[in-house]
Amino acid sequence: MLVVKVKRGRYRRGSQTDILWIVGLVLVGLVAMWGWTEWSSASRRIPGVQSFESEGQEHVADGTLIAYKTDPPTSGAHYNTPTAPGFYTEPQPAGAVVHGLEHGHIVIYYDPSNTAAEVVETLKGYAETYRGTWDGVVVLPREQPEEVVLTAWRQMLRMETWDQALAERFIDAFRGRGPENPVR
Repeated sequence: MLVVKVKRGRYRRGSQTDILWIVGLVLVGLVAMWGWTEWSSASRRIPGVQSFESEGQEHVADGTLIAYKTDPPTSGAHYNTPTAPGFYTEPQPAGAVVHGLEHGHIVIYYDPSNTAAEVVETLKGYAETYRGTWDGVVVLPREQPEEVVLTAWRQMLRMETWDQALAERFIDAFRGRGPENPVR
């Protein structure tokens, strides 16, 4: 029962209209919260994405040999200095790459002998566009059975054949969402 205080210390019962307004506002709030949650999680529902448990975030000395449970790695111990966003023609140390993932970078691996030149140019464009300290894109060469593999902190998408729309969904969903300093 809703009781409302009116002038001179008197109380009156809330009318059915008051109660319906309150119930209505509560329901609108709950629906809005549910919709936001669904939209937020839907942005991460991307076909083929594998999610992995965290292997930790320990910083170790540069050059330390680190064994990762995923290949390529998606989390775990890493070096003190991250791989900077950009396009690379030489492989980079896994410990530095994982630190970049912790920052929120997307790391994209391409097979130089198996990736079309126009795909490589598209990947270069991503690396040039996304250069932030906490939300960049790193593109690395790697011998692999897939044409392209995209990784984020605890996430991986393997592409036997290039799918630009799918790659962009992955980048949009996970870029800037690393555990060290999420910016998105």
